Amino acid sequence: MFRLHKNKKAALTSAQKLFGVENLSLSERLVLFFCSLIFIGFVSSRVLISIGVVGLLLSGIYMRTVSKETHWRWILFTPILFFAILLLSWFNSDNKEMWAMWLALKLPFLILPIAFILMEDFSAVFIRHVFTVFIGVMIGSMIVVFIRYTLDYEQINISLSAGGRMPVPYSHIRYSLLLTVANFVSIWLYWTRKHMFYLFAALFFFGSLHFISVRSGLLALYVGLTFILIYFAVVKKHWKYGLIGIVASILISITAYQTIPSLQNRIAFMRYDFGQWKQGNIDGNSDAMRLASIVTGYQLWQKNVWLGVGSGDILHDSKQLEQSLFPNIHDATSLKMPHNEFLWTVCVLGVLGLVLFFVAWILPFFVFAHQLHWLYVAIQLVFFVSFMVEYTIEEQIGGTFFVLFQLLFYKWFSTEKWNPSRL
Repeated sequence: MFRLHKNKKAALTSAQKLFGVENLSLSERLVLFFCSLIFIGFVSSRVLISIGVVGLLLSGIYMRTVSKETHWRWILFTPILFFAILLLSWFNSDNKEMWAMWLALKLPFLILPIAFILMEDFSAVFIRHVFTVFIGVMIGSMIVVFIRYTLDYEQINISLSAGGRMPVPYSHIRYSLLLTVANFVSIWLYWTRKHMFYLFAALFFFGSLHFISVRSGLLALYVGLTFILIYFAVVKKHWKYGLIGIVASILISITAYQTIPSLQNRIAFMRYDFGQWKQGNIDGNSDAMRLASIVTGYQLWQKNVWLGVGSGDILHDSKQLEQSLFPNIHDATSLKMPHNEFLWTVCVLGVLGLVLFFVAWILPFFVFAHQLHWLYVAIQLVFFVSFMVEYTIEEQIGGTFFVLFQLLFYKWFSTEKWNPSRL
């Protein structure tokens, strides 16, 4: 009886260390609450995302502090350049209503930098709590995905074999992006905190990404893991961990392919889809449509190199040009905007837009070069992979996720007391 009571007490203490917020200030608890709303909104309700973003702005206004002990705080304003790309495209957009719609989707890139610049500095404990909540939300959402699959696995497998997708919250590509980042965050926190919850979470997300079988998500996963393993093996001289990680990843991947029907079906359909592209059959084939949109995007940019066509007109101009380039497309729903963030940006505002994009994204790498952490770099690689196959940040979930995580790191890096070992 005494041992049972002792075990319960130990479990409670462990849970308090993991999830407790007693060490956070009132302001940090407020920010954590609104970040939690945004995370829940990623997998349930877009309204919650908007409430969370506005809540963070109000939190910043409530705090109204600019610490004198920080450097490079101005870097928190760089995400506004992403917003400026859409704002400036007003001048070359004929369709002002569509321009206003795209601009509204980019509002978090204006609101959140202002909110973060007003907030007090974050402690390492606070950052850990934010990431832990994010992990918990993603685990919960993935459990729901598993339950749905279990209840209707035969029909879902038939759909997957015909090119369908695993039912997940909102966009399957953006959801896989969330899972991939959650995986790397879990690895980081397990490495620094040595809590079994984080190890379980990392393995759970790794398996989940193979289960939902989103190819861009899997590519981002393995690109990030390759970087992490090279970093630990070469930079940190942990050759043993690097080799174990490589062998484990290979074995798990092989096992996943042999045992997960959804993964087998997605790979089989990818081969079929690419074959259809070579034959000129694009309608209804996801890979073929994506490739056609990228070809169209490049041609559209070539016609408007310096200033683009404007965000208000990119949808109309893309569809019109794609129809002329690929006359064998008969289904209007197969006509897409460029499925590439860089192409989308350069089509909207030309070379000027692309310059602003890279200044906003790459400048922090140089500013914080002396203190970059491998988790930050791994997450940027995830976004890079996503940028190659989607206009990721031109949508509420992808855009808010990107800018929120960028700002969390920027604010942390800009603090003199920043120390990655404190996690």
